[in-house]
Amino acid sequence: MFLDKLCEEVGRIRLVKMDIEGAELSALNGAKSVLSRIENIIYENVFDDRVGNYLQSSGFIVTPMYGKECFATRVMEGNTPSKAG
Repeated sequence: MFLDKLCEEVGRIRLVKMDIEGAELSALNGAKSVLSRIENIIYENVFDDRVGNYLQSSGFIVTPMYGKECFATRVMEGNTPSKAG
């Protein structure tokens, strides 16, 4: 079942935790319409940074946590990274 179908009647989603053994990118591709309602995602960066790049291009800031886990938070007014300088 795709996340889009599972969450079609759900409003804002504060957190999604994905630990699906390298299938995170496929899951995100199945959640295109619901992705805009997700505020935060914790996922495992198993192979490369394709998931992180996808999330960044979808409006998230991605931060490594510990081990292979990463935390992605939606860019909203007030949580954009500050520019050094």
